[in-house]
Amino acid sequence: MNSSVPALFAFGDSLVDAGDNAHVGYPYGIDFPGGQASRFCNGRLLVEYIALHLGLPLPPAYFQAGNNILQGANFGSAGSGILSQTHTGGGQALASQIDDFRSLKQKMVQMIGSSNASTLVAKSIFYICSGNNDINNMYQRTRRISQSDEQTIINTFVNELQTLYNLGARKFVIVGLSAVGCIPLNVVGGQCASVAQQGAQIYNNMLQSALENLRNSHKDAQFVMTNFYGLMVDVHNNPQSYGFIDSTSACCPQGSHTLNCNSGARLCQDRTKYAFWDGIHQTDAFNSMAADRWWTGATSGDVSPISISELASS
Repeated sequence: MNSSVPALFAFGDSLVDAGDNAHVGYPYGIDFPGGQASRFCNGRLLVEYIALHLGLPLPPAYFQAGNNILQGANFGSAGSGILSQTHTGGGQALASQIDDFRSLKQKMVQMIGSSNASTLVAKSIFYICSGNNDINNMYQRTRRISQSDEQTIINTFVNELQTLYNLGARKFVIVGLSAVGCIPLNVVGGQCASVAQQGAQIYNNMLQSALENLRNSHKDAQFVMTNFYGLMVDVHNNPQSYGFIDSTSACCPQGSHTLNCNSGARLCQDRTKYAFWDGIHQTDAFNSMAADRWWTGATSGDVSPISISELASS
């Protein structure tokens, strides 16, 4: 166990949701130990592999956690976004998730005292994967992405990070926006959607700049950003080098352009050879690979300015 990180708190969308808002059933979770269908994956989520690297238990879904909160909790909510209006299926926006963390911290104070709770929060890692729905929904509605709208999302996100900082968070892992144009939902003829890709690149440049400003103004905090976009693009272009045979279509059902994996679906033959599980979400195999890279930071450009393992030991 990495004793320098006592807990992992996760926030975000369906890439993080471990059951708070996941209204899905089998075959979702088909490869999760013991079976756990309420997640948008065939197995473990990326953040859960980060927890394993940290030597921590998988952070429980917040609404199911009870008092099991001293080693972390998962506030992820499918369909949610950074903007309050960006949600589908009742997803809790990032601000609502942070409000829930505020309640959790109060509960923690009651359990272990104010000083111990503050120390635990300051040493914990806060993993945030949000913004994908904000940008993808914009693209789905109009097939264009406005830079001024993107700036609004970034400004809102910075305010949410400030709120977490005010609550005592000091170690942040910010997952950069995914290559939204390369999810099976948006791939046409094997090609990523160029407008969505350009929008994601611009967003990530804005995010990188915003995080640099936060590093300069919050010297006692650390903000690590992972290059989700770059990894997805490289997997799309060079699947074989990552051990995949297919990086453009979904395993369930194959080639899915919608989120429609259900109990009657015909699955791909080898789930370890697919980068995508359904029309939007990656497989357990992709998540494991990505977590390894972000943890070690061994490959240039995967994570900046330091790796998650370096963040953990700092």
